[in-house]
Amino acid sequence: MEYPSFNFENGIKHLKLFGAQYFIAFTPEIKQLADKYLIKLKEVNEFAVYKIPDSEMVTLIPQIQLIPKNKHWLDQSISWYKNLDFSQFLVFYQNKKELNEIKNILQPSDLTSSDIEIKDIKRDSLVFTTSNLYQPHLVKISYFPGWKAIGAKGPYLVSPSFMMVIPTQNEVTLKFEYNLWDKIGIILSILGLMIVVSLIIQKPYRFVLFLKQKFLTPRD
Repeated sequence: MEYPSFNFENGIKHLKLFGAQYFIAFTPEIKQLADKYLIKLKEVNEFAVYKIPDSEMVTLIPQIQLIPKNKHWLDQSISWYKNLDFSQFLVFYQNKKELNEIKNILQPSDLTSSDIEIKDIKRDSLVFTTSNLYQPHLVKISYFPGWKAIGAKGPYLVSPSFMMVIPTQNEVTLKFEYNLWDKIGIILSILGLMIVVSLIIQKPYRFVLFLKQKFLTPRD
């Protein structure tokens, strides 16, 4: 990883990109910078807690660039992230079907309205309302195929590694669901654990002997 030189203003841009809500400062130098860019909430001993303004979990995307997803997508996304130009996001489509779906559903807009409201958020779900139908929305949660959208098309992989949805209804729900291979893995893990527990209960002395041989026997 190549880390850039210290730049507090750029750091705040990245925090907003990720939807971070709060910032904690400790040193006098950082506190002075935070006082300039952030909203101070309180001090706790030597720490100062700040609110990051205009940092939302779901936002409208000004412009998108459609790019086929290949083995270089991550490098492209990192370069985009370093450039700090968030006026256009990279959308990595999986296939032609997904590309045509995005093109056909998007509608022109001047993005004058941005009334997006988070109604509910949990570890595996997100519900928000919006009046910006058929417009690209950035959801600042890591993309994974298990996420499903209700009331919107998508989710699609968008830079840096978030999700983009295109609402078709005023209320959008995102839920994480396990796919077939996830379920098979969970079932196999549970079966394996049950077998181990069963062996321990039926023949505990053999299990103790195994542990002694595995971990307590001196080795050269």
